[in-house]
Amino acid sequence: DTFQKVRAGAARNESAYGADYREMGEVKAFADKHGVCVLLVHHVRKQIDEADVFNMINGSMAIMGAADTAWILTRKKRDDVNTTLKLTGRDVENTDLIISFDKNTTTWSLIGNADEEAYRAARAEYEANPVIKTIKAIVDQNPQGWRGTSSEIKVQIYEKTGALYTKSPETIGRTIRNYADRLLADGITHKDERGKRHFFAKKTATLFNYAENDDE
Repeated sequence: DTFQKVRAGAARNESAYGADYREMGEVKAFADKHGVCVLLVHHVRKQIDEADVFNMINGSMAIMGAADTAWILTRKKRDDVNTTLKLTGRDVENTDLIISFDKNTTTWSLIGNADEEAYRAARAEYEANPVIKTIKAIVDQNPQGWRGTSSEIKVQIYEKTGALYTKSPETIGRTIRNYADRLLADGITHKDERGKRHFFAKKTATLFNYAENDDE
């Protein structure tokens, strides 16, 4: 089952650290002698350590110190589809991989590294945001420019997407400002104007550089 099932326990007057290191050392000596890999399955503490996830390994630091490599599987929520596999060790670089378990085939599949997955998730959240979808639809219809308040954009959300947006105009404004760089990367410029109005236009290329469309 787990490492705990085969442990003998601490000897008299032996510290927890000493017992962990001795028992881990015995396993490592066996693996080195026979040229094999021994994978020990062990528990982690339930308390999350965001500073260093490897501090979550149950027991003293001797367990990680005696092992050549440590792997930890973590999920933000129990029902998450994807799992983060964190690796560290003497012969491997610190790595975060995103993997997924298929219950039908009982196999793990590599999705990508954590940075790639975070980018994909952020991009998907951006694309699915009703404010962003509405702005893109408005600019497609008005490439030379469209201006309006956050309240007017809220009305446009329903007209363009059919979604009943219940968040406040202030939230719409924050969303636009938070995603301004992404909008620009997608070819849409944004300006905050007086009277709490927003101005959007399609970015066009000139011979030497990129210029923002403006109706002024």
